[in-house]
Amino acid sequence: MTFPLPVAAFEDYMLADDRPAYPMNFFIRMKFSGTIDQQAAEEALREVAKRHPLMTSQIRDRGRRKVRWVRADAAATIPFHSITMEDPSAFPACQGLDIESAGGLVGYRVPSDSGDYLVWHFHHACCDGLGSSLVLEDWLTAYAAIVGVDVREGARRELDENRLRGRGRFGLSFWRFLKKSRKQAVGLLGVRKFLMRRPAPLLPDRVTKIDSELSVPYPVAMTHMFSLSQTRGLRAIAKRSECTVNDVLARDLFLAIDRFRDRLSAGSDEDWIRLSVPVNLRRAADRSLPAANVVSLVFLDRRRPDGQDAAAMLQSIHEEMQLIKTHELGLTFVLSLAVARRLPGGLKKQGDRYRCTATCLFTNPGPVFRRSPLPRDEEHRVAIGDVVLEALDLVAPIRPFTGAAFTLFNYARRQGVTLSYDPRMLTATEAAELLRDYVECVEASL
Repeated sequence: MTFPLPVAAFEDYMLADDRPAYPMNFFIRMKFSGTIDQQAAEEALREVAKRHPLMTSQIRDRGRRKVRWVRADAAATIPFHSITMEDPSAFPACQGLDIESAGGLVGYRVPSDSGDYLVWHFHHACCDGLGSSLVLEDWLTAYAAIVGVDVREGARRELDENRLRGRGRFGLSFWRFLKKSRKQAVGLLGVRKFLMRRPAPLLPDRVTKIDSELSVPYPVAMTHMFSLSQTRGLRAIAKRSECTVNDVLARDLFLAIDRFRDRLSAGSDEDWIRLSVPVNLRRAADRSLPAANVVSLVFLDRRRPDGQDAAAMLQSIHEEMQLIKTHELGLTFVLSLAVARRLPGGLKKQGDRYRCTATCLFTNPGPVFRRSPLPRDEEHRVAIGDVVLEALDLVAPIRPFTGAAFTLFNYARRQGVTLSYDPRMLTATEAAELLRDYVECVEASL
């Protein structure tokens, strides 16, 4: 019996850091040409709810701590609302999801003259970015089958609900943990740096109290898509530099942040700029795992003078990321959470500290629907009959003092970036300038 299911350490962290002014929620927006069939969409979601039970499960209290997931009844499904908006291209006005009284995923359909927008609102305690992609791939596949569009037979992966019980252990038995302990000792050096350095907010004079009101509107984001030739150029740069595309994009984000802060005379050369970088901890055996959090965080710190030699900065980022992969240092953060949740006050005490932990979030879930069995059009976009998925926005959560989150993704063979931001720290004009700075830094690399 899978449920009730203990809360994993990373999920506990997501719950502890969830607050009314800064919901631990993220969004995926899809722009379709054509009209989505409401009834077929709801039927497909009922199938998705069965395959990914954490999407409709709820957190229940036992004593003083939230310690378990309780599965919803067999008839539970994912809410899917059809709404009209004066500006269909805007996000619906949302509040944080309460997963003690309802599930952790809600969908919205917003019709427009040119097609439908679908907005998916996730609670991060239920799943990470890769898990959400699996949920939506399954929904698209089920929807296609319901409306009579051929889907490659046998291409949809088999899922095993029982694997959810091991989602927070990352395949670590006691003996495997001992074998990895020498590698994790390297991570202690990173922990020391993490604790000793104080990263600067993007704009230090505009920090907002963690107990303030939710920003209005919520969420806010903007996306830029690079061309096919630019996307190919990024791969060529990475190959020539013997690094990854992600390394190049991280380097260029540091350069863009420096440019942006310099223009606004924000901070100083001594400020540590910290990128919080999610890392995937899935193994081959997790291919049958339903959507969940199998992720950790690592942190990249640089100062403004480091950007004076862009090639050297790229090399240093590549070497640091390789060290993280070689020594599996992504485990360091989640193992520290497992320890901290057992200390007096638990993770809630850690989350209530009034300080900046990262300047920006930098996350790259990679290609979207890359292994999907769904048919494509000539531009490699997902096409379900006369309904084509034209564009995406991947909107990461905003945290206190962390005014901006950059989500990198690849759809239809093109590199994209979504900037979600805190309107209490950045105006819409400033956010657009920050995104423009980033795009121009990437284009300068090209």
